Amino acid sequence: MRTAISFIIIFNIMVFVHEFGHYFFARRNGIKVYEFALGMGPAIWKKKVGDTLYALRALPIGGFVKMEGEDDESNSSDSFSTKTAWQRFQVIVAGSVNNIILAFVALFLVSILSGNGVITTTIDSVLPDSPAETAGFMPGDRIYSVNDKKISIYMESSMAIDQADGPIDFVVVRDGERQNLTVTPEFDQEADRKIVGIQYQLKNDVASIAGFTVRQMGFFMKSVVGFIGNAIRGQASMDEVAGPVGLVQIVGETAKVGWINLLMLLGVLSLNLGIINLLPIPALDGGRLLFILIELVRGKPVSKDKEAWIHMIGMVMLLLLIGFVTFNDISKLF
Repeated sequence: MRTAISFIIIFNIMVFVHEFGHYFFARRNGIKVYEFALGMGPAIWKKKVGDTLYALRALPIGGFVKMEGEDDESNSSDSFSTKTAWQRFQVIVAGSVNNIILAFVALFLVSILSGNGVITTTIDSVLPDSPAETAGFMPGDRIYSVNDKKISIYMESSMAIDQADGPIDFVVVRDGERQNLTVTPEFDQEADRKIVGIQYQLKNDVASIAGFTVRQMGFFMKSVVGFIGNAIRGQASMDEVAGPVGLVQIVGETAKVGWINLLMLLGVLSLNLGIINLLPIPALDGGRLLFILIELVRGKPVSKDKEAWIHMIGMVMLLLLIGFVTFNDISKLF
């Protein structure tokens, strides 16, 4: 029960924030909104205010904003289809932007509420007789790159150490100049991981936490884009993909270790939702943005009938993908 409630809360926070972005900019640009619904299926609560019906529906698996002229032809002045490309762009992109903002707020609060501050990429201390001391690392060094890859947060350095099969090439900034250092990690039996013997500085001022949160989001974004690239090339493993069932499991396990961890998960999932929704795939917001771009290039919009058919095909393919991923999730349970 706790797992289900945690999942419903996290999922619906993301959906509400996303749909509210569409709703807010639709109203701001003078578009008539027929319904703003959270959930799917029959309504268990509804209230009409002005021209808009606000509804809470029985199945907590999504939400929607129904606008005049969004999926059909309408010449009304308060229709989505009669608004300028820029106005329609605002309405469509606002959902994902809201999810990205939610991700920032959630991840920022995690760092604030944990009370430990954030880990920087500047070395605080070097352990005696460690590989780092042998390699020449010094307190105050700022890690610039690892194996020719520039890093923005400490996790990138830690991942390189964990994955290393041999020496690692570091570039550090010392007294304003870059220094090349090579270190070979050693396995720490007590920590059960590879280490080099460096400890990073912590900062807990608001500006540092905000900056870290932005860089952390950049790191997560690169991970998502990298996975998508691997999937396109056929190099991604299905073990890395989670559907509805898998997400319920993840949320359930996270709920066991505290609400701060749930807040962290909310941030990561909301960021992923924001990014994925902007992909140029029919039925997603990115697919609708693609049609606006085509309109700007052609000088006239694609007919609503053709666009609707393409989005319908995209939705069918998306549902098939969700079904496949869900089957994969279930198969992992046995």
